[in-house]
Amino acid sequence: MLFRSWFNQCFIDNQEVYNYNPGTIYIDYMMKGDVDGNFRVQAYDAALTLQYSVGKDPLPQVDPLPWEQWRMQAADVDGVPGITANDAAMILQYSAYIIDSFAGDNPVTSGAMRAPGATITDVEVVRDQQNLVFKSYGNLVGFNLYIEKDMDAFGAPVISDDISMSAVNIGDKIYAIGLAALEPMPEGVTFLTIPMLRDVPADFTFRMFVNSNEISRIAEAQTGIKSLAEAGISLYPNPVRDIIRLNNLTEGALIRISDISGRTVIQKEVNSDSDRIDLSLLSAGIYSIAIIQNKATAVSKFIKQ
Repeated sequence: MLFRSWFNQCFIDNQEVYNYNPGTIYIDYMMKGDVDGNFRVQAYDAALTLQYSVGKDPLPQVDPLPWEQWRMQAADVDGVPGITANDAAMILQYSAYIIDSFAGDNPVTSGAMRAPGATITDVEVVRDQQNLVFKSYGNLVGFNLYIEKDMDAFGAPVISDDISMSAVNIGDKIYAIGLAALEPMPEGVTFLTIPMLRDVPADFTFRMFVNSNEISRIAEAQTGIKSLAEAGISLYPNPVRDIIRLNNLTEGALIRISDISGRTVIQKEVNSDSDRIDLSLLSAGIYSIAIIQNKATAVSKFIKQ
C-alpha cells in the first residue's frame, strides 16, 4: 500500500530544516525480541541474538555484521547497552511464555507468569586437574565468556545439559562462548567445563557477562587452586545470615573473603583446625572465600542473606 504525504515544516530535534528535496521516507517497525523481523518472538530470535553475542554472523545474506540499528535494538531487551547471552535468555523465556515483558516494557500479555525476581548472580571458576570448571550461583540464565589472549591454551568446551541454547566461536583470534538457559540454573551446578591444554600466566584475566553484568577477574583457576570440598574443608551454613563455620583447616591458614567486585572485605589467620567468622556487618550478596594453606589455595562461593 502506498501513502503520499506533504509536509509544511520539518524539524530535527528543535531545529527547523529549510532545505530538503522530495523523496521517499521509509518507516521501519521494530518489536523488542523480534530479531528476524517476522512480527513474532521465537526461539529462533534468541538463537540469532546468542550467535551475535559471540561475534558470529547469523544473517550474512540478509544483514551482515554489524547489524542494522533496528535489529540491534530488537535484540537488546535487558535494558543494558550491548547484546549478550542475557538478552538471548530473555527472548527465549518470552517465546516460551515464562515472562510476558522485557526490561522496562509494560506487560504485553495477560499471563501472570514472571521471570524470577532480580537477585545477585555470580560464577565460580575453579581448576579441576586439567579443566576449568564454571559453577552457577544466584539467578544465572545468560552467560558469555570471552578469552582474549592465550587462546591456544584452552580446548573445546563441555556444556551442561541444563543449558537450553549455546553458541561457541573458537578460532585463531577469538574464543567466545554464549549460553542461555530457559530457567535459572541450579545453585552450585557445573554448567561449563573447559580443558586446559597448558598453564597460563598468573595474571590471566577472564572477561565474562553474568546475566547482564560484565565481570573481569584474574583467573582463580591456576595450578594448586581447588574447591573447598576437594581440599577436604567444610563450610556451613550456606546460605548464611550471621556466622559461618569452617572445619578441617590447617593451623596458620589465611582466610580471605571478597565481594562480587573482588574487593577483600575480611582477612584473618586461623590458629586451629576450625574457625567461625562473623558476617553480620556484610551486605546481602554472593561472596568468594579463599583459604591459603600448605602452599595451596582452596576457593568457593557462599551467599550472605
